[in-house]
Amino acid sequence: TAWPSLSPSISTQPSLQPSEDPSVSGQPSYAPSSLPSSQPSVLPSAVSSVVPSSSPSSSPSEQPSLEPSPLPSSQPSASPIAMPSFLPSDSPSSLLSSYPQTFHVGSTNLIASLIGQGKCLDEAGEYYSNILVSSDTLVEVEGCGEVCTNDLTDDPLGDGLVGIAHALARDVWYCICYYDKDSPLPTLPFAAFSSKDVGAGPVVTSDGKALHFCYRVALEALSQSPSGVPSTSFIPTLRPSAGPVLVPLFSDSLFRFVGLGECKDHRGEVLLSLAS
Repeated sequence: TAWPSLSPSISTQPSLQPSEDPSVSGQPSYAPSSLPSSQPSVLPSAVSSVVPSSSPSSSPSEQPSLEPSPLPSSQPSASPIAMPSFLPSDSPSSLLSSYPQTFHVGSTNLIASLIGQGKCLDEAGEYYSNILVSSDTLVEVEGCGEVCTNDLTDDPLGDGLVGIAHALARDVWYCICYYDKDSPLPTLPFAAFSSKDVGAGPVVTSDGKALHFCYRVALEALSQSPSGVPSTSFIPTLRPSAGPVLVPLFSDSLFRFVGLGECKDHRGEVLLSLAS
């Protein structure tokens, strides 16, 4: 029959041999099952859905993760690196932590102290006059100390040296020597780049520029707790020092001008002098 019965009979013993010529309905049901099958087919339809997703992936991954993160990070980095490494490490570490906190500058009695990442700035946030020297071979930060002292000048503090920066780029290493604005830049004995700016006084901070590391340069600090009563002996030792003793350079931070003439104590007596 072309039309099924509107009141079909119900058999408690369905036939094990269905009709070889089943009826065909010309009007399929408008109310299909509301519950999908709990056992979907292992051979899905080759024809895609006529109502695809309204937000499909623009380019799905060819190799999706077997363990994707359930939620993306809610706090991405506020300061991403501006210049990523051309050859990233398989085991990355903080580059800043690989720099020494302090080191002796060249063969002087100056100490370089790490300020932070970036170019050096003064208290007002100003940049310093500087000399930039480049090299296509590896130069460590201590090597920059040699460049800014022994290679450029015999009197780094007198020439206004206040800081050093070590910088790196692809295949090139840079040493930057910073000078106070009131000091003329040393004459360059080799090819280098120099620039003038308004930074003055000691280095206070750095600008955070990637792949630059700033150091303040100052005299090596004396003891913070000197003896209240220094020992005095007029009898020379039987075992003198094998070499000369390193003493600080004359500096207004260590000495204060009192006046012309011989130095006297509070009783007006002339102090002992090594000069004849």
